[in-house]
Amino acid sequence: MKIRQETPADYAEVYELVKISFATSTCLLWFFSKAAGYWRPALLISTVGALIAWALFADIRYLKANGFIRAGICVIAVGAVTAFANDIISLILDGTYHLSVFQANLTLWSTNALINANVCLIVLLSSFVISVLLLLAGFLRRGKSAS
Repeated sequence: MKIRQETPADYAEVYELVKISFATSTCLLWFFSKAAGYWRPALLISTVGALIAWALFADIRYLKANGFIRAGICVIAVGAVTAFANDIISLILDGTYHLSVFQANLTLWSTNALINANVCLIVLLSSFVISVLLLLAGFLRRGKSAS
């Protein structure tokens, strides 16, 4: 059985389609933001999400590092965004900013706010541990290939 080895040139068309698709959706979001009420906060929240996606795509596509290092950066970025998403949204909608992660108490799971804070803390810590392991594997692998 022969397995086809793909080259980066095989994905050039896919990368172009993804860039065109995200650029189009980002422009459409900004175009429709001129409406009052609902669209302004929706645009701000969507723009934050789009910027995160663009940053991840840039990391994956343009960072000159092996896959473990790129994956480690993406995991910690997505973990941080997931842990702080509610805080960012409350800042945009209400103008109040509080870090729910600092309210976490893993021994108490009695209220919705505590459950949310505990889950956010667990996600943040888990993504940090996984990211450190991936980065360590990437740096060790890079060190072996250099010698």
